[in-house]
Amino acid sequence: MTAPVQIEAAPKKTGPSGAEVLLAVEAAAREASDLTELSHVIANDTRKLIRCGQAHVFRWQDGKLMLLATSSLSSVERTSPLVQDLEALVAPALLKFREPTALSLDELRGAEGQRLIDIAYRDFLLCPLLSRRGVLIGAMLLARNEMWVEREVKLVQRLCGAYTHAWVALVGEKHVWIKNERVRKYILPGSIVAGLLIALLPVPLTALAPCEIVPLDPETVTAPLDGIIQNIAVEPNQWVQAGQGLLNFVDTTIRGRLEVAERAVEVAAAKERRLQQAAFDDRNARRDLSIAAAELKLAVAERDAAADQLARTRVTTSRPGLAIFASRKDWEGRPVSTGERIMQIAAPERVQLRIDMAVKDAPLVRDQARVRVYLDSDPLNPLNGVLERATYHATPMAGGGLAFVLYARLPEGDAPRIGYRGTAQVFGDDVALIYYVMRRPLTALRQMAGL
Repeated sequence: MTAPVQIEAAPKKTGPSGAEVLLAVEAAAREASDLTELSHVIANDTRKLIRCGQAHVFRWQDGKLMLLATSSLSSVERTSPLVQDLEALVAPALLKFREPTALSLDELRGAEGQRLIDIAYRDFLLCPLLSRRGVLIGAMLLARNEMWVEREVKLVQRLCGAYTHAWVALVGEKHVWIKNERVRKYILPGSIVAGLLIALLPVPLTALAPCEIVPLDPETVTAPLDGIIQNIAVEPNQWVQAGQGLLNFVDTTIRGRLEVAERAVEVAAAKERRLQQAAFDDRNARRDLSIAAAELKLAVAERDAAADQLARTRVTTSRPGLAIFASRKDWEGRPVSTGERIMQIAAPERVQLRIDMAVKDAPLVRDQARVRVYLDSDPLNPLNGVLERATYHATPMAGGGLAFVLYARLPEGDAPRIGYRGTAQVFGDDVALIYYVMRRPLTALRQMAGL
């Protein structure tokens, strides 16, 4: 007997696995050429992985929700009551959830108790589409008559990531910069009101100007005569006492003139004595005696003038203080005119602030204005002062242009060193912030336009 022949059964035909379907759906989403094609892929291909009766795709734009596609339909009728009801019910629910969430029909209706027209499903899965930055760009709503299980929710969450990536690649997310509709509803008017309030915020009008620490009420040493300075007897910034000699003029000519004047006095006095003796017997001598007396007075006056001028060739100070001048070499051997300033004698503890305020900033200057000083030597510790006086006429500045000279009083205490420089901030009246910001541009525009 022969053994029976065993015939193997033919293998059963099997469809693609779930992983293959998932990869195919993700590839179809990323290959979509526009948002319309992508919305149809989402609405129809999702059903290949998830059992559902109907799938809806929404777009969130400018704070409004719009239905783009529904499964098994080629287009969406915007005037359909069902479409309008879906948009009205999904929009508020979409703002509450950030992940795929299972909802019943009653939960989807919410507190308003709205009804869906011609809807045959009672269980829904709401899936927000959020970009990487957490911006809401759209949503997917799956409907069926069976409760959703956790495995399906996780699979839908994976799909939403792929759909969102394709969506953002096509249209971007710049048009959905606000995630909460209630916030977006009030953000524009709130921003306008806040901007107006900030623009009207009162701020002090200020201006910056170069400044210098100068002595308060110093003694100014000037040239008492026309001549040449022979030598300076003190060093710059040296402390001097009252009556101490400061400088000497070349006195050769004046000393010679004094000697001649003294000889002239002696001659005039001898002549007067001779005429006095001869006046007893000679009438002519009595007549010439008055002339000789006048000549003697003239000679004495010339001698005294020469002596006074000689005394002024040595200049002294009348009070103690610091001798403030640049350098001895700048003055020794230099011819000067009467009244030309040579140095100052100042007390180091008595100082004030000199500010060179540009003409364009002069309108904000007012009496007793507050001043804040940032010295170059110590900019992190500003000093506060009070404006005391200002000149009425602008004077030329060293760097060009015109400026008003202001003087401010500094607080008592440790006075800054005379000669220190820095920047002064002068505070004017309070103005609106918009005027403070636009003052200089408006001034420049007015000058360009000639208004």
